[in-house]
Amino acid sequence: MARRQAVEAALASWREAERHQAAATDGAAEALARDVDHHRDEFQRLSAEHMVEWIAKLHEAERRRSLAIAVHPAIPRRRPGHPGDRRRDLGGCPQQR
Repeated sequence: MARRQAVEAALASWREAERHQAAATDGAAEALARDVDHHRDEFQRLSAEHMVEWIAKLHEAERRRSLAIAVHPAIPRRRPGHPGDRRRDLGGCPQQR
């Protein structure tokens, strides 16, 4: 959760820097442009780290699921009463008819 909050804070800082740059009327445009670049780069760095972390978690979950199915193939992939089971009982999804 802390990483997500850091990404959101970095995005807010980037947006704020862009607002300052858009409102600039004096000769500070170059410094403000550097500020925008800095905050954009920080947001993109944090966002990429967050994405990599979640992709790794997804791969780990998929690996565990694959192992569980290989070891116990009789274990249903969905819990009983899953909406997909009801659709199958009613003749499948409309796209499959």
